[in-house]
Amino acid sequence: AAEGWGLSDWSGHVATRTLVMADRFDLARRTLDAAIAGLSARGDPLFAAAAYAYRADLLYRLGELARAEEDALAGHTLSAEHGWPVGIPALVCRRVYSLLERGDAAAAATLVVESGLAGPASVLPDTYTFNLLLDARGRLRLAQDRPGEAVDDLLECGRRQDALGDVNPALVAWRSGAALALLRLGE
Repeated sequence: AAEGWGLSDWSGHVATRTLVMADRFDLARRTLDAAIAGLSARGDPLFAAAAYAYRADLLYRLGELARAEEDALAGHTLSAEHGWPVGIPALVCRRVYSLLERGDAAAAATLVVESGLAGPASVLPDTYTFNLLLDARGRLRLAQDRPGEAVDDLLECGRRQDALGDVNPALVAWRSGAALALLRLGE
Protein backbone atom coordinates (compact mmCIF):
# COMPACT_ATOMS: atom_id res chain seq x y z
CA ALA A 1 0.00 0.00 0.00
CA ALA A 2 2.82 2.40 0.79
CA GLU A 3 4.25 2.42 -2.70
CA GLY A 4 0.91 3.63 -4.10
CA TRP A 5 0.68 6.38 -1.52
CA GLY A 6 1.40 9.77 -2.95
CA LEU A 7 -0.83 9.50 -5.99
CA SER A 8 -2.75 12.63 -6.89
CA ASP A 9 -5.42 12.08 -4.26
CA TRP A 10 -5.51 12.05 -0.47
CA SER A 11 -6.92 8.57 0.06
CA GLY A 12 -3.59 7.16 1.25
CA HIS A 13 -3.21 9.97 3.75
CA VAL A 14 -6.70 9.46 5.13
CA ALA A 15 -6.21 5.70 5.34
CA THR A 16 -2.94 6.11 7.21
CA ARG A 17 -4.46 8.66 9.58
CA THR A 18 -7.20 6.13 10.25
CA LEU A 19 -4.57 3.54 11.16
CA VAL A 20 -3.10 5.97 13.69
CA MET A 21 -6.52 6.73 15.19
CA ALA A 22 -7.17 2.98 15.46
CA ASP A 23 -3.88 2.47 17.36
CA ARG A 24 -2.39 0.45 14.48
CA PHE A 25 0.88 2.26 15.10
CA ASP A 26 3.28 -0.34 13.65
CA LEU A 27 1.45 -0.56 10.33
CA ALA A 28 1.01 3.21 10.17
CA ARG A 29 4.69 3.76 10.84
CA ARG A 30 5.81 1.28 8.18
CA THR A 31 3.43 2.87 5.70
CA LEU A 32 4.58 6.40 6.50
CA ASP A 33 8.27 5.48 6.45
CA ALA A 34 7.89 3.90 3.02
CA ALA A 35 5.73 6.75 1.76
CA ILE A 36 8.19 9.45 2.83
CA ALA A 37 11.08 7.58 1.24
CA GLY A 38 9.15 7.07 -1.99
CA LEU A 39 7.74 10.58 -2.17
CA SER A 40 11.12 12.14 -1.48
CA ALA A 41 12.76 9.98 -4.15
CA ARG A 42 10.11 11.00 -6.70
CA GLY A 43 10.38 14.67 -5.74
CA ASP A 44 6.75 15.04 -4.61
CA PRO A 45 7.06 17.82 -1.99
CA LEU A 46 3.37 18.46 -1.31
CA PHE A 47 2.54 14.87 -0.43
CA ALA A 48 5.88 14.44 1.33
CA ALA A 49 5.09 17.45 3.56
CA ALA A 50 1.70 15.92 4.37
CA ALA A 51 3.32 12.57 5.10
CA TYR A 52 5.77 14.27 7.46
CA ALA A 53 2.80 15.89 9.23
CA TYR A 54 1.08 12.53 9.67
CA ARG A 55 4.25 10.83 10.85
CA ALA A 56 4.93 13.71 13.26
CA ASP A 57 1.48 13.11 14.74
CA LEU A 58 2.21 9.38 15.04
CA LEU A 59 5.61 9.97 16.64
CA TYR A 60 4.08 12.46 19.08
CA ARG A 61 1.48 9.88 20.11
CA LEU A 62 4.30 7.37 20.61
CA GLY A 63 6.20 9.81 22.84
CA GLU A 64 9.05 10.27 20.37
CA LEU A 65 8.94 14.04 20.79
CA ALA A 66 12.29 15.01 19.28
CA ARG A 67 11.61 12.90 16.17
CA ALA A 68 8.08 14.28 15.93
CA GLU A 69 9.46 17.80 16.00
CA GLU A 70 12.07 16.91 13.33
CA ASP A 71 9.40 15.53 11.01
CA ALA A 72 7.14 18.52 11.56
CA LEU A 73 10.06 20.84 10.78
CA ALA A 74 10.90 18.88 7.62
CA GLY A 75 7.28 19.14 6.47
CA HIS A 76 7.11 22.81 7.44
CA THR A 77 10.23 23.53 5.40
CA LEU A 78 8.87 21.69 2.36
CA SER A 79 5.52 23.47 2.67
CA ALA A 80 7.18 26.88 2.83
CA GLU A 81 9.61 26.15 -0.02
CA HIS A 82 6.98 24.71 -2.37
CA GLY A 83 4.04 27.00 -1.71
CA TRP A 84 1.72 24.83 0.35
CA PRO A 85 0.52 27.35 2.93
CA VAL A 86 -2.47 25.26 3.99
CA GLY A 87 -0.12 22.64 5.44
CA ILE A 88 1.91 25.05 7.54
CA PRO A 89 -0.65 25.45 10.37
CA ALA A 90 -0.86 21.66 10.84
CA LEU A 91 2.92 21.35 10.89
CA VAL A 92 3.28 24.27 13.31
CA CYS A 93 0.67 22.55 15.47
CA ARG A 94 2.73 19.36 15.58
CA ARG A 95 5.86 21.32 16.44
CA VAL A 96 4.05 23.25 19.19
CA TYR A 97 2.69 20.05 20.74
CA SER A 98 6.18 18.53 20.89
CA LEU A 99 7.79 21.69 22.23
CA LEU A 100 5.16 22.01 24.96
CA GLU A 101 5.59 18.38 26.01
CA ARG A 102 9.33 19.02 26.22
CA GLY A 103 8.66 22.04 28.47
CA ASP A 104 9.68 24.71 25.97
CA ALA A 105 6.70 27.07 25.80
CA ALA A 106 9.01 29.97 24.89
CA ALA A 107 10.19 28.21 21.72
CA ALA A 108 6.60 27.25 20.89
CA ALA A 109 5.48 30.88 21.27
CA THR A 110 8.35 32.09 19.07
CA LEU A 111 7.43 29.52 16.43
CA VAL A 112 3.80 30.67 16.32
CA VAL A 113 4.81 34.32 16.01
CA GLU A 114 7.56 33.71 13.44
CA SER A 115 5.15 31.61 11.37
CA GLY A 116 2.74 34.55 11.22
CA LEU A 117 0.05 32.57 13.05
CA ALA A 118 -0.33 34.57 16.26
CA GLY A 119 -3.25 36.76 15.16
CA PRO A 120 -6.80 36.50 16.47
CA ALA A 121 -8.79 33.43 15.53
CA SER A 122 -11.26 35.63 13.65
CA VAL A 123 -8.63 36.38 10.98
CA LEU A 124 -7.54 32.77 10.51
CA PRO A 125 -9.08 30.81 7.64
CA ASP A 126 -11.85 28.44 8.61
CA THR A 127 -10.13 25.21 7.53
CA TYR A 128 -9.16 22.02 9.31
CA THR A 129 -5.44 22.78 9.45
CA PHE A 130 -6.17 26.07 11.18
CA ASN A 131 -8.39 24.21 13.65
CA LEU A 132 -5.33 22.16 14.57
CA LEU A 133 -3.39 25.38 15.01
CA LEU A 134 -6.11 26.81 17.29
CA ASP A 135 -5.90 23.72 19.49
CA ALA A 136 -2.11 24.02 19.70
CA ARG A 137 -2.29 27.74 20.40
CA GLY A 138 -4.86 27.11 23.11
CA ARG A 139 -2.53 24.62 24.77
CA LEU A 140 0.32 27.11 24.41
CA ARG A 141 -1.73 29.91 25.99
CA LEU A 142 -2.58 27.61 28.87
CA ALA A 143 1.12 26.80 29.36
CA GLN A 144 1.82 30.55 29.35
CA ASP A 145 -0.81 31.04 32.07
CA ARG A 146 -3.07 32.98 29.71
CA PRO A 147 -6.27 31.00 30.31
CA GLY A 148 -8.64 33.60 28.84
CA GLU A 149 -6.86 33.51 25.49
CA ALA A 150 -6.62 29.72 25.73
CA VAL A 151 -10.39 29.50 26.14
CA ASP A 152 -10.92 31.79 23.15
CA ASP A 153 -8.74 29.67 20.85
CA LEU A 154 -10.00 26.33 22.11
CA LEU A 155 -13.70 27.20 21.97
CA GLU A 156 -13.26 28.63 18.48
CA CYS A 157 -11.51 25.40 17.51
CA GLY A 158 -14.46 23.48 18.91
CA ARG A 159 -17.00 25.64 17.10
CA ARG A 160 -15.19 25.04 13.84
CA GLN A 161 -14.79 21.31 14.44
CA ASP A 162 -18.49 20.99 15.25
CA ALA A 163 -19.34 22.86 12.04
CA LEU A 164 -17.28 20.31 10.10
CA GLY A 165 -19.03 17.45 11.91
CA ASP A 166 -15.62 16.38 13.19
CA VAL A 167 -16.40 15.73 16.85
CA ASN A 168 -14.06 12.83 17.63
CA PRO A 169 -11.70 13.90 20.44
CA ALA A 170 -9.09 11.45 19.16
CA LEU A 171 -8.58 13.83 16.23
CA VAL A 172 -8.62 17.18 18.03
CA ALA A 173 -8.99 17.12 21.82
CA TRP A 174 -9.92 20.79 22.23
CA ARG A 175 -12.45 20.05 24.99
CA SER A 176 -9.81 18.87 27.49
CA GLY A 177 -7.73 22.02 27.08
CA ALA A 178 -10.82 24.23 27.25
CA ALA A 179 -11.92 22.54 30.49
CA LEU A 180 -8.51 23.14 32.08
CA ALA A 181 -8.46 26.76 30.94
CA LEU A 182 -11.99 27.36 32.25
CA LEU A 183 -11.01 25.79 35.56
CA ARG A 184 -8.12 28.26 35.88
CA LEU A 185 -10.63 31.05 35.30
CA GLY A 186 -12.80 29.67 38.09
CA GLU A 187 -15.52 28.51 35.73
